[in-house]
Amino acid sequence: MSNKSYLRILVCSNCQSNCIFCHKDGAEGNNNLSLSKFKFIFNKYRKNVTKIRFSGGEPLLNKDILNMAIFVKPVVNNVRIVTNGLLLNKYKAKIKKFKYPNLTISIHSLYPKTYNKITGLSLKQHKQIITSIKELSPYINIKLNVVFLKGINTSYAELKKIIDFGTKYNLDIRFQELDIGIIDSNFPFNKYHYSVQSLKKDLEQITPLKFKRINKNSVWLSRINNSEISIKSGLCYNKKCNECDRTRPLLIMPDGTIKTCRLCNF
Repeated sequence: MSNKSYLRILVCSNCQSNCIFCHKDGAEGNNNLSLSKFKFIFNKYRKNVTKIRFSGGEPLLNKDILNMAIFVKPVVNNVRIVTNGLLLNKYKAKIKKFKYPNLTISIHSLYPKTYNKITGLSLKQHKQIITSIKELSPYINIKLNVVFLKGINTSYAELKKIIDFGTKYNLDIRFQELDIGIIDSNFPFNKYHYSVQSLKKDLEQITPLKFKRINKNSVWLSRINNSEISIKSGLCYNKKCNECDRTRPLLIMPDGTIKTCRLCNF
């Protein structure tokens, strides 16, 4: 069932990276959600909203992204932008000044060549994103989002490097299972899919982490020092949408339309 207190807002459909697994949450074309349309939609739900995630595409490509976040600040405390981090230089000064909003940064490997293989972004761009993370970490909460892909970024060296980096800079880390969702049918899902159970076992072997399941359907959680480490399932095991008991955000698309679930076409 969609949770109207949690809005996931796709403020644009375009992105500079070309992640091999990306399905853009079903967003098509080259749309930007306007500030005026965003305000109209938000005002319809503002009495109930307690959590907002701005995403895309790449949300920092929408020139109004910070204005949107600032607009909701008096009403919603739990606000986060989900970004690839490439344009953070443009917003760094304001984020440091206001210590707002929090960020989830998709950084699927700390090894530049692996990162390039997954996203298509250059080694220079990778370095730029890492620098932004380090500079902003003292000011806001940053969560690293890592989609784990079998044979690409699931080696012990890859996993340990992410954990060590996160704990050094007090970053939270979310390992996200590959989401079959609405991926193009030609995508070799089985080739790259690595199960939550396999990753959990790996992480518990190479670190002092011990994961506890905190959500019936999707989340395992642990901590190292000031860093929260989570593993999130990307798969939907419900055969019928009307029998689903996952907590799902209300999904606002870049053209202003509304979807009830990012894991299906409805």
